[in-house]
Amino acid sequence: MKMPVTDCEVLSLDTGVIDCPTTGEKVPVLFMTVRITGQGIVNLAIRNPRRLKHDVPLVIRRSTVLNGGKFVPEHPEGESE
Repeated sequence: MKMPVTDCEVLSLDTGVIDCPTTGEKVPVLFMTVRITGQGIVNLAIRNPRRLKHDVPLVIRRSTVLNGGKFVPEHPEGESE
């Protein structure tokens, strides 16, 4: 999936294990919830987080939510997009 990205906010970051939809094997993943400016909230389960090792630290450092800031939804509750 390609999206035009001008800014990305990491809302949550965690690790876990999922069942691979193809093989049924247990697979370790990095769970990440992000909000991309102009897009909705996106939940990701990343199977190979090693390839993100250069980008993720920068995104986390810039994340106001993970650094004690407040999450402000783009659309108030109950308002349709």
